[in-house]
Amino acid sequence: MNPTTPESEPTVVIRSAEDLLALIPCVFGFQPADSLVMVASVGHSGMHARVELPETAREREAVAAQLRDAVVANAVTHVAFVLYTDDPEAARVLLGELEVAFLLASVTVDVALRVADSRWFLMLPGDGVGEEPGVPFDTSDHPLVVRSVLAGQVTHASRDDLVASVAADPDRVAQTAALLEATPPALAPDPDQEATWVAQTVLRHVAARSQPVGAELARLLCALRHERSGEELICVLSRPVAREHAEFWAVLLPSLPAEHVAAAGGLLALAAWLAGDGALAWCAIDRVEEAPHSSSISDFVTVMLQRAVPPASWGTAA
Repeated sequence: MNPTTPESEPTVVIRSAEDLLALIPCVFGFQPADSLVMVASVGHSGMHARVELPETAREREAVAAQLRDAVVANAVTHVAFVLYTDDPEAARVLLGELEVAFLLASVTVDVALRVADSRWFLMLPGDGVGEEPGVPFDTSDHPLVVRSVLAGQVTHASRDDLVASVAADPDRVAQTAALLEATPPALAPDPDQEATWVAQTVLRHVAARSQPVGAELARLLCALRHERSGEELICVLSRPVAREHAEFWAVLLPSLPAEHVAAAGGLLALAAWLAGDGALAWCAIDRVEEAPHSSSISDFVTVMLQRAVPPASWGTAA
């Protein structure tokens, strides 16, 4: 599940199907496909989730229960569903499972759409509206999309493109490995002093939207392998600047040799979660799971995402 809770964003009023369809890729950072998307419409300013379409009855039941538990935990009272699939019967069966689960939890499903081939089909409420041939739509110039672009937010064409954006770049990894071999870092003898340097360096680059290079990069990567440095970076990370921190780590991660992925990936996952970008957080977690070292930060974020814990709980959850 890719939950996301962009509570720092302005409240968006959804007045039409096009508004809802324009909002979704802006929220998740990519255009969903073969997915079920849930958008909280009343009772919470930004608790949304995306899951891959389930294929079996057991998977449908599990998805319905998972989403139901998430909305109950976040005090959501009304939701909208969008099912991205060209299979109307599969969409109907899944929606039926969802309706039952949410009715039992006293959560109202305000609207449900099926999307296929740039057309939307109304499933709820009512019958007959939006049936074949569906309603064509194009959100490329929708005000929500324009606002997202002006704000510098990147929306990928698919989740695969989002995954690729933080995947290892072999050429950049080779360059970083050569740098680390040729530039032995001059670490401070005191771990606390080194951790302070790490935090100051990251904060400086985050503020400038720049990246470390040369000897500074070599020192940073080596220092990050020590737990104390990660702890210091957690202390200086806050929700108002989480998106900028996520951008910093997302740019750096593709250039890192495997042994340095866990630390940076864990910090990316945390920053992305705090920024309300659950999809990016999961991508970072996936990279950490492929690395030879583990990350307690990544493990923490995994639990937060699985339980659909909102970033607003950071002060108490951390």
